[in-house]
Amino acid sequence: MLQYFLSENLKIKNTFLKKIVWIMPILTVLLSFFLAANYFQVDSYNWWYAMMLPGSVSLTCALLSKVDGSMKNRAVLALPVDLKKIWFAKVFVGIKNLSISCIIIFLSVQLSPLVIDRQVIGEISFLNSLAATILLIITFMWQIPLCMFLGNKIGIFLTLLINVPLNIIFMILSVKKYWWAIPFSYPARLMCPVLKILPNGLLAKPRSETFTPELLNYSSIPFGVSISIILLLAVTYFTARWFEKQEVV
Repeated sequence: MLQYFLSENLKIKNTFLKKIVWIMPILTVLLSFFLAANYFQVDSYNWWYAMMLPGSVSLTCALLSKVDGSMKNRAVLALPVDLKKIWFAKVFVGIKNLSISCIIIFLSVQLSPLVIDRQVIGEISFLNSLAATILLIITFMWQIPLCMFLGNKIGIFLTLLINVPLNIIFMILSVKKYWWAIPFSYPARLMCPVLKILPNGLLAKPRSETFTPELLNYSSIPFGVSISIILLLAVTYFTARWFEKQEVV
């Protein structure tokens, strides 16, 4: 399996896909620094999971699917290899890319006091920032095989047009009581107790718009994590079976 992963990872070397992994979080950090330095830590995370990360995951995974997909996967379908393992390796590469992007945000938030010489509103502790980073990776992972599948079936543009709006729309619904039924809402919902940030970017405290005390309940975390992992396994399994059944045309 390691050889499959190294092979798929090598395919994206020196590609635009590789650059996006760095560009998107750095762009988020720069926007937060120049537009709202006092709220740098809060806005870096909020803008990341609310807007930039859905776009990054959708674009990088759709592009990842096109590494072989641009040739209708002939390059791999004609080889004596395990197609399921190739698909699994692509998913692992996607998870690696997602992790790198989220770690950049984490490091930027932690190092920000060395650069921003002013009072920061909504300062986030190291442990909370680390927990948020891990949770964002886990709750977004299941979208990787989904976006790879969509990228293969309907192309990059339509994948972005579908997945990004779904994330944004359902993120808004993460403050509702039925949030648990919408996996797209999990990242924003779990950030409420961990970072004390509402989906609208306000601090999760009384008198903030959309705030309710139940949003700070940590019970949402094990539920969101469990369902996200189950979704990752399920979506990866079914899309891998689809990939395995393809034929050279």
